[in-house]
Amino acid sequence: MLQQYEEICVLPLHLENSEQEFRNILLDKNCTVDNLCLIGSGKKLFTLTNETIHIIYSCDNQIINIVPILNDEKANGLVLMTNTDAVIIVYAKDNYLRYKKVYFGAEIKTLCAGFNQQCADKIWIIYSDGSKLYYTILSLSTEIYNKIQTEDKSFTCLQYYKQDIFLGLTKEKKLHELSTNIVENVTNPQVSKDDFTNLSSNMLKGSDMIVERICERAKELQVWNEKLLAEEDKLYRINLYACKKKVRMCPKMTVNRIAKQLFLSINFQENLPKNIYIACSLAYSNKRIFSIKEVAATEITIDLPVPTEKLCNSLKLNMDLITMINKGQPWFLIRDFIIDPIVEKKKKDQSKKNKTSFINAKINQIRSLMVSSNLDMKKLSEIKKSIRKEICDI
Repeated sequence: MLQQYEEICVLPLHLENSEQEFRNILLDKNCTVDNLCLIGSGKKLFTLTNETIHIIYSCDNQIINIVPILNDEKANGLVLMTNTDAVIIVYAKDNYLRYKKVYFGAEIKTLCAGFNQQCADKIWIIYSDGSKLYYTILSLSTEIYNKIQTEDKSFTCLQYYKQDIFLGLTKEKKLHELSTNIVENVTNPQVSKDDFTNLSSNMLKGSDMIVERICERAKELQVWNEKLLAEEDKLYRINLYACKKKVRMCPKMTVNRIAKQLFLSINFQENLPKNIYIACSLAYSNKRIFSIKEVAATEITIDLPVPTEKLCNSLKLNMDLITMINKGQPWFLIRDFIIDPIVEKKKKDQSKKNKTSFINAKINQIRSLMVSSNLDMKKLSEIKKSIRKEICDI
């Protein structure tokens, strides 16, 4: 069985090859030594000082190389090359290390990097993917990455040499001296032509079919949504009947005169379940006027004619709810499904007062029997039964 060993990449940093500010951020605060070594192992980046090792970064990909970002021939940042098309830019800002991941869209074989001398916010990266050489500029503040130029040159190794010059090694072991002026002299880089795609009418072929399929799926989704709402509404109606639920609301009632005829208008503004019927009836002198209306929206109004000659008599108004499981299936009637909260509270308060008065009366009866010495177990049992019967609903 073959053992797989993780590649280790090393970059030493000392006073001569790195910026003091950048090195101080990497060093431990209690460290008195100016030299340190950066080690990339697996997916982690370590610092080594005085035989003490610290982990400072962990990424999603394996680190295969550490390349310094040079500023006046001194390292002031890092480029962590990975085994994918992504690199991690490491730089100092406000006494902290910042990390930015950049995707180049191609596997990078080798690269060199440096800070733009005209703008400290930009860095240039020159890299090769094994077939071409790319000149790029990256803005650290906006994270905008631009390709400046592409050349049909292949290098196995790129190395910063001195100001304005970097070296490239070919497969034939030939060393080429190249200039960084291409990226150094670009202050406002334009987006390269490679980042644009020419549009043509042929690209729209088949779009009609895609739109039609989207519309079909949207209509299908709407149908399923309507079915879901119908099932929820059906469940609401079944629960109303199963729980004998009383809807607590105060419908707005007004009396209107139209063509010498009085009408009682009952307006239900509260949210009621759909596909139910509200039956309102007005009883007077052994007669009954009723109206049944289906709830199709959130608000419903029912009008009942009121006989003017019977206004002096008492009128009794009943409101019932008729609900059906489905069309053509059994229907259920919930009588007086509306409860006036104020009236209901008064009824409960009055009922409690009546029960309290009843219990006090029974207590006084027991005391009277005790005074007259006529209290026996039979009478006490009868009083006890009557009290239990009266308070069983409390």
